[in-house]
Amino acid sequence: MDKIANNFSSCNFKAKPIMPTKVLEKCLDKYIPKEAHIIEMSYSDVKDAKALEVIKDKWAKSQFAMMICSPYELPQRKIYAITTQNSDFSNPEPEKLMGLADFLLKGDNANLRFLQIDPNIINSTDREILSVGKNFMKDIVENFKSSGFKTMDLFAEPRVKPFYKKVFPTIKDKESTVDSYTNLILDI
Repeated sequence: MDKIANNFSSCNFKAKPIMPTKVLEKCLDKYIPKEAHIIEMSYSDVKDAKALEVIKDKWAKSQFAMMICSPYELPQRKIYAITTQNSDFSNPEPEKLMGLADFLLKGDNANLRFLQIDPNIINSTDREILSVGKNFMKDIVENFKSSGFKTMDLFAEPRVKPFYKKVFPTIKDKESTVDSYTNLILDI
């Protein structure tokens, strides 16, 4: 079993809870913390695959959802989701998934391939939920760190780069290997 899941070796289902987190939900005219969870999903599990297929259709116009929800399996590929679901993680509810992240893990490095937050959350003019992407990324990195990972690489479009710089002020630029993307690295 890989080191990211060592804390959950007693789980016998695919959508494994990684850690609890929080998002901010609008209540009247202010935002209050709401419980959420980060889970690991896999296409090798029928229920996870079904939820990912629903998300692929539901978020079809999203830039990265199609790639994150692609059904190829690699041992080092990990798909993480942030959800407001609080139980029965073995049966993920697509309507409660707020974001997805696709990683390739190699040695002590986590390579973030794609991150997508539900476009309905991002594009809402009167945002009902805040801090989804920020808390999702911070908590995933914290889990990687506690599991022995040392660095995280990511390619970010220029318009997304400020998000990562805001979430991780210590993130560093690396020489880009793709013309339209910025290569960033975070020592975790």
